[in-house]
Amino acid sequence: MKRLIAAATLVMLPLSAAAAPAELVCEGTLYWYGEKSGSRPISGIHILVADETVQVSGTALYSATYPIDREKSDAARVVFDLGLHTGDINRYNGKLGLVNWTDDTKTNFNNIISATCGKADPLF
Repeated sequence: MKRLIAAATLVMLPLSAAAAPAELVCEGTLYWYGEKSGSRPISGIHILVADETVQVSGTALYSATYPIDREKSDAARVVFDLGLHTGDINRYNGKLGLVNWTDDTKTNFNNIISATCGKADPLF
C-alpha cells in the first residue's frame, strides 16, 4: 500500500496591505455661480489617490493634498475634505466631484467641477 504524504507552507499576509497609489486623469465641466453664473470645459486634472490622501493638481482652485475622510468613504466612493474644498471619486465609474463652499456651514457653494476620470497611462 502506498502512502501519500502532503506538506504545506502557511503564508501569513497582512489584512490591510497598502495598495499602490492610483493615478488618474480627469476632464469635465467647471460650473460657477453668483452674479455671473456659467460653465466651461476643463481637462488635465491629475489625481493621485494614496492610502491616506488624495492629491489634486491641474486646476488652480482645487490643487492641494486632501486627507481622505474615512467616516464618509465606503467601498464605492473616496471622500476627501480640506475645509472649504471637498470632493469625492466613485471607484467604479470614475466620476469626480469637487466643491468650493462659501463658508463652513457647507450649504452654499461658489463653484463645482463635475468630471470623469480614467487611469493615467505613462507616455513612455
